[in-house]
Amino acid sequence: RAGAPSRIVNVSSCYHDLANGREGRIDFDDLQFERRPYDGWTAYAQSKLANVLHAKQLAKRLVGAGVTAVSVHPGWVRTNLIRHSMPVWAQNLLSPMLRFGGLIEPWEGTQTTLYALLAPEVAESPVWGRGLGSTQWSSAVAAGQYRANHPHNIYLELLMDLGLIGLVCFAALHVLYLRRLRHLASDAGLSPLLRSYFQGVRWTFFGILAMAATTAYYMPNAAQAPWWFALGLLFAFWDRPRAAAAQPPAGVR
Repeated sequence: RAGAPSRIVNVSSCYHDLANGREGRIDFDDLQFERRPYDGWTAYAQSKLANVLHAKQLAKRLVGAGVTAVSVHPGWVRTNLIRHSMPVWAQNLLSPMLRFGGLIEPWEGTQTTLYALLAPEVAESPVWGRGLGSTQWSSAVAAGQYRANHPHNIYLELLMDLGLIGLVCFAALHVLYLRRLRHLASDAGLSPLLRSYFQGVRWTFFGILAMAATTAYYMPNAAQAPWWFALGLLFAFWDRPRAAAAQPPAGVR
């Protein structure tokens, strides 16, 4: 409070809700697993949920004090935390594949936290945003405190650039994409190859939306080329009326 305006940033995780099949839930009667078998994933989900709830309670208690309290998900970061589930030599061997799956280096994982701490524009203009590429001309970048050109989280970036309205429009558009992909994946009038392609694109898209919380950038770039190609095909078939499933000849069951 003495340093207001100031911020409190808790580093949580998207696993606060569900961690490898374990539901995020705080057992206040057995916080230290003294009465139940210890499970690492359950403990992790419980601790990350505690981080989120702590930030929410701080934000409620500090209303009007000039202190902003938030929790952030840094992404799937290559830290010592995963050494127990994957040895370092395996991480090094599988690094290219893991990177494709969303694993990021520690310096990248710190960007979301630094962004929440250093960029004063985070809480400004929440409805309309501050314009495309606002990270690049934020005061934190100008002062040399933050060296990335986007916050490494597409949803945070959308809120910064386009505000709540932009985030809602983004969500609505992508729900429309997913519905149309499902439509084409089950269209009996398309070849099996095309139907399989659209089905694959649809499930890949779910993965892209999940990874968007860690390393994504919504501006077009070369790494997105397969997705833009898929969108082109989607638009080519967009107005296609759905063909009815083929009916067997009369008398055939």
